[in-house]
Amino acid sequence: MKKIRILSRILLSIAFVYLSVVSSAQSPEKVSYQSVIRDASGELVRSQTVGIRISILHGTADGTAVYVETHTPETNVNGLATIEVGNGTPATGTFSSIDWGDGPYFLKVETDPEGGTSYSIAGTSEIMSVPYALHAKNVKGAVDADNNVVSNVADPVDYQDAATKVYVDLLNTRISRLENTIKSGGGIFDERDGNYYNTVKIGEQIWMAENLAYLPQINRPSEQSYTIPLYYVYEYEGTEVNEAKAIENYQIYGVLYNWQAAISACPSGWHLPSDDE
Repeated sequence: MKKIRILSRILLSIAFVYLSVVSSAQSPEKVSYQSVIRDASGELVRSQTVGIRISILHGTADGTAVYVETHTPETNVNGLATIEVGNGTPATGTFSSIDWGDGPYFLKVETDPEGGTSYSIAGTSEIMSVPYALHAKNVKGAVDADNNVVSNVADPVDYQDAATKVYVDLLNTRISRLENTIKSGGGIFDERDGNYYNTVKIGEQIWMAENLAYLPQINRPSEQSYTIPLYYVYEYEGTEVNEAKAIENYQIYGVLYNWQAAISACPSGWHLPSDDE
């Protein structure tokens, strides 16, 4: 869970503040907030209802409030008040509509130690980092140097290119296979797709110890041919290669081939065994 720390400049009202994304099954729409409340004399406000107004300001510490809400939490014996920003009583704007990528944003906290709306103590701090999950929810793809959204991200070619999750997952699988190859002291590397395979020596012959996972294309199970190479992944009905590679059956069992595909799918230097072999 990514945390956001905000150092307060208000010595009397707030000793420390931290924000953290609240975990949920859905994209989070609230942020946890804690504050130690002190009155104007510097005394802790213990076990008492307090009034808090939260404002999210855009641009500068005196910028426009894009969202304002109020809370009336009760402090604990140590003067600590806990609320969820985004879950209070809205006064201005909608928390879910904040474009966190269009910062900077500032958090303004106003407090009424008596529990009302006469907010007598206030402080503003820049949010140095935005809740990642809240920002990522609004991003449809990668962004370029000018912060323009880039769609249809392809597999990376250069080291600075964006990469999809499917690509990264496949890379992790290849790394795992390489680690297993190193541990076992042998194996082969398929330059066509970067896959590693363990091998085993039986008598004087070297055999692949894993199913082949070479997948240049994907065909539906309903497609059949005696003359055209066809490639399948067990129980996959779609037509997207990367999608097929992401499912568990591919990771475990590799690829199914018709005869035309099988005779040409072997890595360089390898071949289908004959009956004698």
